[in-house]
Amino acid sequence: MRKILLPIALMVTVASAGEQFAMSDADRAMYKEMLENNPADIYVEEGGEILDEQLGGEEAVAKFLGVTEKELPKYIAGFPRYIKKLGNVVGIDQVLQAMEAE
Repeated sequence: MRKILLPIALMVTVASAGEQFAMSDADRAMYKEMLENNPADIYVEEGGEILDEQLGGEEAVAKFLGVTEKELPKYIAGFPRYIKKLGNVVGIDQVLQAMEAE
């Protein structure tokens, strides 16, 4: 009897669990909207606008760091790093603050 009850109980559990984790149409719509309006993407876009408007964009950052625009992504990936102009090991956020102060 135990040999029959255990597999049946397992099958019922698996069958009902699938329904529990299925998304409703309303949930799917909400998820799709969330993907379109991802807060992280919005913050990145706003930060890019601020960088362009207040600091002069990627061209100004590259000039401040003494690299070309083409080398900039690779150079930024190495942060934190020693910046001779600042005389210290700094993160990219501190570089942007130093640019604002100039």
